[in-house]
Amino acid sequence: FRSDYQVHKFDIMGNQIEFAFPNKRIRYVSRFDAQGRETEQLEYINGKLFVAERFTYVINAHGDWTKKHGTYWIANAPNLGYAPEENIYREITYYNE
Repeated sequence: FRSDYQVHKFDIMGNQIEFAFPNKRIRYVSRFDAQGRETEQLEYINGKLFVAERFTYVINAHGDWTKKHGTYWIANAPNLGYAPEENIYREITYYNE
């Protein structure tokens, strides 16, 4: 028996909706949009919400995201609201167009 085992749960679309370290009492819950893009991730420690992250996307004419914008909220500073976390950019080259 290992104390660092993980539990993973997936929805019917194959998105990982939960992943946890039960012995450490840490659990991550994710939500996805209809296109399978992660829109929110919640981190729980000892059963209490610790951090919430939200993601929005810029979508190109092909339906692929080219910018992912993340914000986060921390439970021990709730009055600060959601703060910018990161921007991830992707450059996609399409062949045969």
